[in-house]
Amino acid sequence: MLNFSKLFKKSSGTAQQADIVKKALKGKYLTFQKLLAKNNSVLEFMADMEEKLSGEYLFDMHYVNVNARRIAAEVLEIIENLNALSKDKYTQFYKIYDGINDNIEKILTYKLEIPVSDLTVFLENLTAEMVGIAGGKIAHLGEVKNKLNLPTPEGFAISTYAFTKFMEHNRFIEKINKALSSLSIENMGDVENVSKEIRDMIIESDIPDDLEKAINDSYSELCEKIGKEIMVSVRSSALREDSKFSFAGQYATFLNVPGDLILQKYKEVVASLFTPRAIFYYKTKGFSEEEMVMAVGVLNMVDAASAGVAYTRDPNDPDADYIIINAARGFGKLVVDGTVTPDSYTVS
Repeated sequence: MLNFSKLFKKSSGTAQQADIVKKALKGKYLTFQKLLAKNNSVLEFMADMEEKLSGEYLFDMHYVNVNARRIAAEVLEIIENLNALSKDKYTQFYKIYDGINDNIEKILTYKLEIPVSDLTVFLENLTAEMVGIAGGKIAHLGEVKNKLNLPTPEGFAISTYAFTKFMEHNRFIEKINKALSSLSIENMGDVENVSKEIRDMIIESDIPDDLEKAINDSYSELCEKIGKEIMVSVRSSALREDSKFSFAGQYATFLNVPGDLILQKYKEVVASLFTPRAIFYYKTKGFSEEEMVMAVGVLNMVDAASAGVAYTRDPNDPDADYIIINAARGFGKLVVDGTVTPDSYTVS
């Protein structure tokens, strides 16, 4: 007589095993599909970034940050799916991933360190090594004065440290970073609106008492050096200005400023960090908001018969062994802003 009870149990056990195997295979298949999908997604992100790098498209650091972190998140999922398929055969990939991702994060979260210094620094105390304190333009003018001993105007820098104190005093940093980090440079209407909002906010703000005193005291000392009350130029000396990224003509300079207007013109020069043109330039060159730092030069006005710009290399032929000088009667600003057509001289 057949034992149907035993046969049924055996048949039932086989069906359960088959069901378990079927579910396991389905799980593996779905995991494999996820792996392929994430791999394709990463390749698409990388291809898009490579296409942007060709120079035919606009992008900024916000785009780089977002896409780099998307790629990192999806690569991590690829590793997880790969280990799920292989019973943790590739766990060493986690350590490799962490090392690479840590290096990328250090680049993405780079923060420019502003050295602590006096709020104002006179030109005779500046050298080219002090770009972080006085900005490129004024630090190199100090180098010309102190190392080359060439004639330069008397004056002083309002330091980058003073800039940070001014920004912190008015609690601008977080507001400006938030506005700029999410700004799309492809929408010039938004760029212009955000630019105006930031500039108005800076121009209408208060200067902290210690900075106001430092600027006024330095101006008084400058007048004592010259021997009379003088007019000054108040000019930009941003950290990235006049480096391999020129920012040429993008920041404000004011000439023939009397002593009682220096504080107001200081705010206007700082505000010029955030003109639409400057915002567009720094975003397309890959700078972060933290790198937008402005030192300001306050220099004795020179009674110029003529002035201009000297190029120590021909921009169109850098290997040529001559200097190009563009000059005009009056102030050099006329040459820089294109108000006049200058005379041009080629000098050995």
